[in-house]
Amino acid sequence: MIGRWRDVRAQGRAVALGLLGVRPRGGLAAAFGGDPRELFEFLLGLRLALPLTGGDAAALADLLGVLNVRLAARLSVVRAPDGTLTARDEHPVGLRWTGAARGVSPAEYALLAGRPPRERSRLGVEPPLIVLPTAGRAADVRAALAAHCEVMLRHGHGGLRIVVADDAPTPDAARELDAVCARARRESGFRVTRFGEWNADGRFGAKQVFRRRMAVHGALRACAERTFAPGLPGTANAVFAAFAGRDIVWLEQDATPWAPTTPARPGGGPRPFVDVMDGASAPVRPQPVDVLHVIDRLAHAAPLEARPHETHSVTYEDTDFTHLGPASSASHPLPGMVHFHTCGHPDFRARASHHLALDPGTPEPARRSLLSGGLPMRRLLADPPPTVSLRRWTSAFGTVLGLPARRTPGPPTMWATSARLVDIAVGDLMAALGVPGCVAGTGLWHDRGEVTDSGRGELSSYLFREELLWPLLHASREALGEVGAAPGDPGYPGYPAWLRAAGDAVAGRAGRGGIVPAALGHALWAELRADVRRARRSPHAEIRAYGDALAERAGETLRRTWREHHARMEAAAVAELVHYADQLRFWSALAERGPDRADGGAAGDDDRTEDVRTVPG
Repeated sequence: MIGRWRDVRAQGRAVALGLLGVRPRGGLAAAFGGDPRELFEFLLGLRLALPLTGGDAAALADLLGVLNVRLAARLSVVRAPDGTLTARDEHPVGLRWTGAARGVSPAEYALLAGRPPRERSRLGVEPPLIVLPTAGRAADVRAALAAHCEVMLRHGHGGLRIVVADDAPTPDAARELDAVCARARRESGFRVTRFGEWNADGRFGAKQVFRRRMAVHGALRACAERTFAPGLPGTANAVFAAFAGRDIVWLEQDATPWAPTTPARPGGGPRPFVDVMDGASAPVRPQPVDVLHVIDRLAHAAPLEARPHETHSVTYEDTDFTHLGPASSASHPLPGMVHFHTCGHPDFRARASHHLALDPGTPEPARRSLLSGGLPMRRLLADPPPTVSLRRWTSAFGTVLGLPARRTPGPPTMWATSARLVDIAVGDLMAALGVPGCVAGTGLWHDRGEVTDSGRGELSSYLFREELLWPLLHASREALGEVGAAPGDPGYPGYPAWLRAAGDAVAGRAGRGGIVPAALGHALWAELRADVRRARRSPHAEIRAYGDALAERAGETLRRTWREHHARMEAAAVAELVHYADQLRFWSALAERGPDRADGGAAGDDDRTEDVRTVPG
C-alpha cells in the first residue's frame, strides 16, 4: 500500500506542477543550485528532504505553499539551529520511510511537461460516484457543474459519473435540469444524470419512485415518508440507501473547488484563517483544489497522511477543525468521512448573526445580509492547518466530503429534523460505531445566501430551528453511548440489531425527559424577551420587523412565564428524539431486509434520470 500510495501521490503532484508550468528543464530547475533531479524527486514526494541554499528557499517558498493548498500537502522549508535550510515533505506520526527514493518515471516527466493523463490513477478500486444534491434551481446547478467539471477535467480525472440529486418541484423545473445535465455531458464527457423528484414528461422521478417504494413498511410508513421527504436530510438518506456500496463524493452546490488564499496576516504570526468583512480590502489568490485526489488519498491512506487526534474540541460557534483534543497514541482506522475546511462564508450559528443584527454598530449592508440569512464576511486561508484524523468530531457533514464505501457496517442515516442537527447526526452515528473522520489540510469556498440549500431562509426562522441543537445533541450522544458493542468488539450484534438498540436507547432518553435544562430554558426566554423589546425600539424598520417576527415565532409562551416557555421547548425536544428513535428503527428494518431491487422509473440506458438498482444491504 505504501508504494502505491507514493505513486498516486506523485502523479497528483506531477499534474499540479504541470498545470503550474513547473518543467523538468528550464525555469525553476535551471535556477536550482543542486541537481534538478533531486528537486523534482522532492516535489513529487519521492524524497523526504532536500538541502537548500538561501536562493533555493526563496525560489521554492511560494510554490510549496501553492501545492499545500491545492493538494492538502505538508511541504515546508525548515531552518536548523546552525542555519542550514532543508525543504521537508512531512509524513504523519507513525510512518518512517527508510527505502531509497526512486527516480522520476517517464510518465511523471510527461506530466511535469504539461501532458495530462487520459485518466488519473486512484487508490480506490473504482471511480467514486459524484453526487450534487440540490433544491433544483437550474442556474445554480449549471454554475456548480461548470465549476467542478472544469477543475476535474484540468486535473485529468476521467470515467466519472455525476448524479444530480434534486428536489425540482415540477416537471417544468425537471425539464430545465435535463437541459443542464445534457449540456454538462457534452462539455465534460462525464456521465451526468438526475436522481430527482420529477421527470420532464410528468412522471415520478427516480428519487420519488425510490422513496415511495421504501415507504411501504406498515406501521413505520409515516417515519419512512419523513426520512426520505424532499430536502437535505431526505435527499441524503435516499442517496445513502440507493447507492450503498459505492464510494461517494458529495458536492453541495454552494461550494466550489477552489480555496481563497491570502498572504495577509493581521497581527502577524501564523494563523490558519483570516476573516475579512465585506467592503474591506484583502488580497485574495484563488487556488483550484484537486478535490477528488485529496479525498482518494485520505479515504484510502489516512494513516499515511493524517495526524491522529482523539477529539475535535468544540467551540460554541463550531466553525472549523483547528481546536483539537489530545493526539492519539496510535494511528486510527480508515475514515468514514473526509471533510474540508470551510472558507468564504463559514457556518456560524444563527445566534452569532442574531447578536450582530441587533448591534447598532453593524453597518446597514451587513445588517440586511444577516437578516436574510447571509453572512457579510469572507474567511480566507492564510496558513493551511494540518490534515487530521479524529475519533470524535462535531461538524460532520460539510458542503464537500468523501464517503468511502463499506467503512460503516451499513449505510448511515441523517436525522430528518428541522433542529439544525442534520449535519451533526451523521458523524455522531459514525463515531458511535467507532469510525473516525478525516479533515483535509486545505479549504474550499462556500457561498452562503441565495445559493445555499441548507434551509436557512430569513434569520428569525433559522434562529428558532437552532434553539434545540445543543440540548438534542447532548441527549442523542448520551443515548448512543449506551448502545454498547461496536463493530469489531466482542458481542457486536450486527448493524440492524445495533440500529434497533440505538433507537431503543434514544427512545429511552426521550422518556426520561430533562432534555432542555431549566436554567437554559429560563436564560433563552429572558434573553429573547429582552431582544424582542430591543428590536422593536430600533430606529431601523427592518430590525423592528425582525423583532415582530421573533415574537410571532416564539408564540404565546414568550408573553407568559418562563416555565411555560421551557415546557414548550422540552416538549419539542422530546418529540424530536422520539422521531429519531423511530427513524433508527426504520433504518434497522431496511438494513435487515437486505438487498432489494428498486425500479428507478427510467430505462437503464436513459441518461436523463438515474436508474437506481441498489438499496440498503
